[in-house]
Amino acid sequence: MATTTIKNDPATLAAAHLAYSDAITAIRSGKIGDVGWTIVFQPLLPEWTRKGDPNPLGLAKLGDEALVIINFTVSWADRKDDDFIKSTTRNAVEQIDSYANAHGTGNRYRYLNYCAEWQRSFEEYGEENWRLLREASSKYDPEGLFQKGCVGGFKLDVVDGF
Repeated sequence: MATTTIKNDPATLAAAHLAYSDAITAIRSGKIGDVGWTIVFQPLLPEWTRKGDPNPLGLAKLGDEALVIINFTVSWADRKDDDFIKSTTRNAVEQIDSYANAHGTGNRYRYLNYCAEWQRSFEEYGEENWRLLREASSKYDPEGLFQKGCVGGFKLDVVDGF
């Protein structure tokens, strides 16, 4: 999986679809077998982000524009294709981000559950929220078990504080 978030802008949505098409072309030319490649456009309305209790995601401060979370979900059969698939997925996300940033339609938010291993979603929550998460980790996990003792997942980069 990999993700990005954009403003609900028709030209940027079209650019995202083009990135998806370009990736499909690359996969076909690479003769990768047994690939499932999907793109999902998930709306994120401002009124949705303001419901419920405050949280450290930073969504309440995203403004009044509708956003679209773009999620690539990819599956493939052969380990020998790992690097190719991962780089193709990353290129697609970077192609979307490049277009969105150039046209003022990008957004910093990255939905953690859709992030690829190279994406840094906690940093996109905003410095204040990221600091709050690190402080909670230090307070409730002072030995750093979840930062250095658990494999996988995304870490808060607080290992040095332990």
